[in-house]
Amino acid sequence: MAHFIICYDIQDIKRLNRVRYYLQHHAMPLQHSIFLLTGTEQDFLRCMEKLSAEIHPKQDDLRGYRIPHSIPICRFGKGIFPEGIVWSEWPSIIGGEE
Repeated sequence: MAHFIICYDIQDIKRLNRVRYYLQHHAMPLQHSIFLLTGTEQDFLRCMEKLSAEIHPKQDDLRGYRIPHSIPICRFGKGIFPEGIVWSEWPSIIGGEE
């Protein structure tokens, strides 16, 4: 399994809600418009294809990045999980309390 970051800046509230709804069911929210997808390259490409059909290419911005396993993830501040909840698939993190 690989990790992918998907982020967006959507101008229209209806398109924004469709993109957010889809991602909430297929990826882990990291911040308001940033999600972590764990899956295969095909999962990522299928997700990006679905999302690209929902956006307006001249008004919106949709991006996806593969995170190599060798790159540590740094996080500071509030975590995304409540205290005591641990996700075993979560990439290793430097600098935060997880």
